[in-house]
Amino acid sequence: MGFTEKMLAENEEIALLAGKHWTAIAKSVAITVLICLVLIAGSVALFLAGPGMPIAAFVACLAAFPLGKLTYDYIRWRSVRYVITNRRVIEVMGLLSKHVSDSALENINDVIMQQSLLGRILGYGDLEILTASEASGINRFVRIADPVKFKTTMLNQKEAEQQRLGSPGPDIPSQISGLANLRDKGIISDAEFLAKKEELLRRM
Repeated sequence: MGFTEKMLAENEEIALLAGKHWTAIAKSVAITVLICLVLIAGSVALFLAGPGMPIAAFVACLAAFPLGKLTYDYIRWRSVRYVITNRRVIEVMGLLSKHVSDSALENINDVIMQQSLLGRILGYGDLEILTASEASGINRFVRIADPVKFKTTMLNQKEAEQQRLGSPGPDIPSQISGLANLRDKGIISDAEFLAKKEELLRRM
């Protein structure tokens, strides 16, 4: 049983497990490959120039350092997990020591997705999850893979949870009050608050 599964409460099930997009580690891979190619080329050049095999081998062995850094970056990249269950949204980070934050689906007020043109082509983006929690208020998932699927799954699970609890969810005045708190804390701008407020008022 993995770490994520151990966090689940009784009757809690994982609806979607996501992570950071491969582009989040692409830069590290490219730099490592470039450094290794330079070191290998330098090693071959030294060997052919005649300084001797030990020096050429030493230069080639230097490639172990960028490869070690890449391994570390890869493990960190793999350690970030974004989880949607039938009750909450969970963010897990960390290699040996773990940092876990979660938000109950019923406390989620809004989800903002940002995708550049390249992000739409390659399938990554950023999500901002606005909640009614006084502790966090907003969760940012940066460069998450397939953000559209993640957002859709989360909203579907929230609706299912509201139906299970027999509740229509937070009323509009409460949502506006929660957004006002986020604005007062500087988490969202005045423009974002007014835009969302108008959208909520149109639903009344």
